[in-house]
Amino acid sequence: MPSQTTTNAIHITLLDKNIIGSVNSGTPSSVNLANGAKVSFQGDFIDESGNPITVQ
Repeated sequence: MPSQTTTNAIHITLLDKNIIGSVNSGTPSSVNLANGAKVSFQGDFIDESGNPITVQ
């Protein structure tokens, strides 16, 4: 458990960038991974202020 009064060690692993798919805002889509997993997106992306992102 992290604490302000103790030293905590963490291990960070950086991974190689491997683009396996892309999605467009406003269009529902899916990305299939090599291990059989599938990630689905509804397509209605928003920015930090809650505004729709419309860039393709």
